[in-house]
Amino acid sequence: MLILPPDGMACDVQLDHGDSDSESDENSDVENMEEENSADIENMESENAGYIQYSQSKSLPSCILADVFHEMDKVGYTISKKHSLHRHLVVAFSDTMLVPDKKDKKLVEAYLKEKDVKWDYVWKSSPAWLWKRMQRYIPDENLLHCILEKFFDAWSPVKCSVTQQPLFTIDSWKKVKSVLHDTKKGWISDPQRIPLYTFIGHDQHGLLLYHCIRGTNSVEGGVHNPIQ
Repeated sequence: MLILPPDGMACDVQLDHGDSDSESDENSDVENMEEENSADIENMESENAGYIQYSQSKSLPSCILADVFHEMDKVGYTISKKHSLHRHLVVAFSDTMLVPDKKDKKLVEAYLKEKDVKWDYVWKSSPAWLWKRMQRYIPDENLLHCILEKFFDAWSPVKCSVTQQPLFTIDSWKKVKSVLHDTKKGWISDPQRIPLYTFIGHDQHGLLLYHCIRGTNSVEGGVHNPIQ
């Protein structure tokens, strides 16, 4: 699920060269490119429909597994917290990489509809509530790499509403290249046949509750905890 910048933000980016006719042509080219990119992602998503762990064993791309939260922090750490879209980027980055399980999402959406509560409202105000009731998956390396390339291209030039500075710096792009490298190697995608969620019961509304073991926070602290 590719999360784009808030409506209107991307339009703030203007080219500093060329006349109005050339700008119009360039805008048309950008729109056509966006349509083609969207179609490419939709085709790849249809081939990977469901977003579930692999049921059959395949060869792992490597024995290296990267912590997805550390990967996101690589880029987030280079973005000024004073930038008006810093937090928006962090949330969008997470929601782009971690795709909700369709069955779990359908159950939660049905409950919210019954209570006449909008999905977007809960997503913005209580994301922890949502993600505790929904498994999320990181797509395979090919789809993920494609999505992240479009994500970074869409967010990088967006300007701060106060300082008018673009979101990404030179350091940001260095980290972006590092993330894309790890993505292409298959180090970020969910490992095959290794369950990352444990079902722990139902809440008072009958919705499923999960415990997720993704990431390495459980073995980190002032001093790293021993791993047996």
